[in-house]
Amino acid sequence: MRSKMQNTACNLALIKYLTEYFYTGSELLNRSNVSESEFTQLQTRSIMPKASYKLDMSLTCHSYFGSHDSQQLVYFYPKAYTDWLKKCVRYDTQQEALTEFSRLFYQAKDTLSEDIFWLDDNKIMTAFDEFIAQQWPHFLAGTYGVCTKRGLPFDILSKELAVTTIRFLLDKTSLSVTEQAHLSRAVSCLKKVGSQFAPHERALSQQHQLLARLESLSR
Repeated sequence: MRSKMQNTACNLALIKYLTEYFYTGSELLNRSNVSESEFTQLQTRSIMPKASYKLDMSLTCHSYFGSHDSQQLVYFYPKAYTDWLKKCVRYDTQQEALTEFSRLFYQAKDTLSEDIFWLDDNKIMTAFDEFIAQQWPHFLAGTYGVCTKRGLPFDILSKELAVTTIRFLLDKTSLSVTEQAHLSRAVSCLKKVGSQFAPHERALSQQHQLLARLESLSR
């Protein structure tokens, strides 16, 4: 069982992580010049993702001036969602947003194809439109703001390609020179786009487990 000091340290580490890598809802709106009512409508129409983290803050502050009680629910969004939100206000329908989402995926695919590290039969690339369609609801749920640095298509595609490649190669008893190179580039890619994760989530993350497995094999 953790002590009160350990719990306090964990809570402070979580707050530090969230304020370093995310914007609160109000910060996101201010930086995007979007009103709260517009923002709510965009989320209702399934155009703007939900928050990646919700922090239920209930605290009492004591000082020379007395006590102060505060209770609120704070929403946190990846900082990169500023650009997405600025685009969102121009869309009247979810299909317009999905079209832009798909365009960004194809742009990411072209960029990543300049340095291929995945296998030729990777199902992500052989059924790309299906893959994009599968990611859309996860994107709207705020999931990729948790497990990637920016939560946007380039990071999503990079992460998924890296994870599938690493998993496949780790299951092989031996690797060719080419496969070793693929593995090395996949690991570098995952470290580049993968999230730092909140302190209490780090050990549970797929990314942490894969990298820990790799480290244990290299010993």
